[in-house]
Amino acid sequence: MRIPVQIIVKSTVCHDQAEEEHIEFSTTGEFLKKEEAFYLTYQESQEVGNIKTVMKISGGHLLLIRSGAVRSRQLFQKGKKTYTYYETPYGSLRLAAETKRFRWHTDGEKHGTLNLEYLLEIEGDQAHLHRLAIQFKKEDEMNEYRR
Repeated sequence: MRIPVQIIVKSTVCHDQAEEEHIEFSTTGEFLKKEEAFYLTYQESQEVGNIKTVMKISGGHLLLIRSGAVRSRQLFQKGKKTYTYYETPYGSLRLAAETKRFRWHTDGEKHGTLNLEYLLEIEGDQAHLHRLAIQFKKEDEMNEYRR
């Protein structure tokens, strides 16, 4: 059963010791448990256009699938380095992600959290540390929380 959820996404990119880039937004989406996997789906709007994001969490790893204005399929698994192509309207970039930390928790029905930390190389350039924190709650619970 698909559950409507409110999602808060916080992303930090550490370019060097002194410079960090922070992105934070909230959106609505859907949460679904199917067999042994969990799916979190949401839409986001960026300068290049609308992007659909699907996160599949299962077996201690995360598969991040993006479609629309950009396209990619990136696997994150602690201690592993994985590769993909990130396709944009301006061209394709080769990415390598080395997952340093992956934590996932959910009650399977109403809420959950995802914390991911990884080194990201773009076209073989110096890797930068990325931190992603996602929190979601069933929409009716989020409305009660705001009162």
